[in-house]
Amino acid sequence: MPSQALSTPSPYAADYFRIGLPRTCDSSIDCIKRLDGVYGRIQGWILSLFDSALRIYDEKTCKYFYLRTRDIVRHLCAIPNTGVAQIIPSTSKKITHLVLENLNPLTGVTPTAEKVSHFFREFRTPTFIQQLMATNESEETSALAVKRLEDFKNRHLTIIPFDDVAITHHLKPGDIFFRKIPENETNLVVTGQRLFAPFLRNKERQGHTFSHVGIYIGNGKIAEAVPAEHGSDVRIISIHHPEFILSSKYQYLISRFKDEDLALSAAVIAAWIAKDDTYSDPHFEAVKYNKFEAGSSLCHPSNFGFFGRYRYLKQFIDDRVRDIPANILGRKNFFCSYFAGYCYQVAESRTLIPSLLGKCNIPSQENTWLNRPFFRELWARIRRCQFWNKMSKEIAFQFDAKRTSPHKLRNFMLQRPDLFRDLYLIKAPS
Repeated sequence: MPSQALSTPSPYAADYFRIGLPRTCDSSIDCIKRLDGVYGRIQGWILSLFDSALRIYDEKTCKYFYLRTRDIVRHLCAIPNTGVAQIIPSTSKKITHLVLENLNPLTGVTPTAEKVSHFFREFRTPTFIQQLMATNESEETSALAVKRLEDFKNRHLTIIPFDDVAITHHLKPGDIFFRKIPENETNLVVTGQRLFAPFLRNKERQGHTFSHVGIYIGNGKIAEAVPAEHGSDVRIISIHHPEFILSSKYQYLISRFKDEDLALSAAVIAAWIAKDDTYSDPHFEAVKYNKFEAGSSLCHPSNFGFFGRYRYLKQFIDDRVRDIPANILGRKNFFCSYFAGYCYQVAESRTLIPSLLGKCNIPSQENTWLNRPFFRELWARIRRCQFWNKMSKEIAFQFDAKRTSPHKLRNFMLQRPDLFRDLYLIKAPS
């Protein structure tokens, strides 16, 4: 459903009188009790810690107030038949989470009163209200509300089936795959991300359910870093591979970088590292998957600070001699989100760093000392301090790729809509 301007009145306003719905519940939050004033805001702040209230900014009065999530749910599904209206389980965790995902998908960003009113206008169509009026049981009403909230949350995405023709038709090299698993599914990555999610400042509410990241490189192939059955490695697999084919429970969310040239460059880098026959250097050694670093990324901060800047420059200078960074033991390895973030950072650095640092500060590829990792590391450490402010202003991918989990990568992309946009949702047949 295409979104409308926030100031546009609801096109369904006249229809509410026809179906007998009060006009006050059409497209406004005025009928919801606000937690305002000193004591109300204190109460709302406490409730918000448990996702039982939502902090909202009123642009007209330039003040903040709180709304209880159960009140939002109740008014979203309010219908004239009071006997049916009361059977909506407004305390349901599933419905509460879906409402918060729609109104406040990225915590730390406060929604406005206009945004909430716009959500009411777009959500409460006459068709949906009539469907609610036709329900008689709480389970049926809840299922209808859940489906409507899920559809509304994904309204900007194109749903494509898990089919090789559909995938190759819609996707482009550089597109990023995020695999999402159900909340009740047991997974070490998801469990770890859920455990450390409270320590993240701005986070996607359901970002911890993304357990894996891969890069589409074209021709129905995906480059990924994964602990494989027969040796952990960075590899290229087909969408027909048994480990990639979806079950009915899983989904793939596809995000695209807006600069298609840079996205293509990232895909070529991913294919080269993963030793694809088309792009790779036959003398390039295989890269392994590192479970320890993957686990460490869950608890380490991924901000673009002292180590993030060093690694960004080290990645660039290593790439100059067709090499990739090695850890303290001299091993070259990745994990899924590190691999995706690395490919995009290197693709950006190839064009950005020479212009940012200047020719006199970039060693030529003919320099023999570039073949020694120690001098490359020393160069990155010195230039990190020398060009700290310039890097803060010019670099787009400001995160520490080696400390970036799938959840953190999703958070970064949601905070940079000028760079990425979510396009597709791939779903397996039920």
